[in-house]
Amino acid sequence: MYLVLHKRFVITLFSLLALVLSLALYFSGKAFAAEKTNKPLVVRYLSGEYFPDVLKLALDKTVESDGEYRLLEKEWLGPKQRMRELLKQNKHIDILWSTTSAQREAQLKAIKFSLLKQLNQYRFLLIHQGEQARYNQVTSVEDLRAFTAASGTHWQDTKIFRRNKLPVVSTIDNDDLAKMLQVKRADYIARGAYEIWRELDENTFNTMQLEQNLLLKYNADYYFFVHPDNNILATRLLKGLNKAQTDGSFDQVFFSVPTYKKGWHAVHESDRIVIELE
Repeated sequence: MYLVLHKRFVITLFSLLALVLSLALYFSGKAFAAEKTNKPLVVRYLSGEYFPDVLKLALDKTVESDGEYRLLEKEWLGPKQRMRELLKQNKHIDILWSTTSAQREAQLKAIKFSLLKQLNQYRFLLIHQGEQARYNQVTSVEDLRAFTAASGTHWQDTKIFRRNKLPVVSTIDNDDLAKMLQVKRADYIARGAYEIWRELDENTFNTMQLEQNLLLKYNADYYFFVHPDNNILATRLLKGLNKAQTDGSFDQVFFSVPTYKKGWHAVHESDRIVIELE
């Protein structure tokens, strides 16, 4: 009988120890989770204009629901295509802003909120000075095929032009585009409705002028992109952007950029011929 009681005592003791250990693990796990949650979300981003402001706006809108955050500005280590590759490898940056495409959305997680209010879908043409008359009879894609575009190798524009059988010459180095146009290797360059006004002011393409009649339109929306596994940042950004859209603060940031505001009115108050590309 003594042996039986001793055995039961040992079993009871082990059961109590197991229970104590389980409770300790449970509460330590809860404490760890709380500690982890309280840590600010660190977001590595690239320097730039406008887009970092929108990023901060989206994160500010979600502080109450998702916690504090900390932004770390990183330098560009090359062109956007290089930075896109780094993001795919989860290196150097946590977020990038870019024109979307099926391929990019397959490789990275797109935050499907139009950062440029779909303004990036519209393209004005810069043409050689004194050559407006050549474009006055252009009313269709077929007419435009008589001209050659200059474009960046990794730009979505280049793929869209080729898909629509529009002649195009391209270069990896965007700085070479102006040189190509200077020696007339191309007839025009298509620039986004949000960016062309600054380039005209800065005389980026100093041998070119704004074409007066045409407006290209194609699916080229502009999104934030994050690593495919970064669901926390992706969810938080979309939530914050939607909140900013609803309360009007996103529009305030967007229209505070003079060239964006000018581009918006130039597109939506335009009587130009719109040529839609597939």
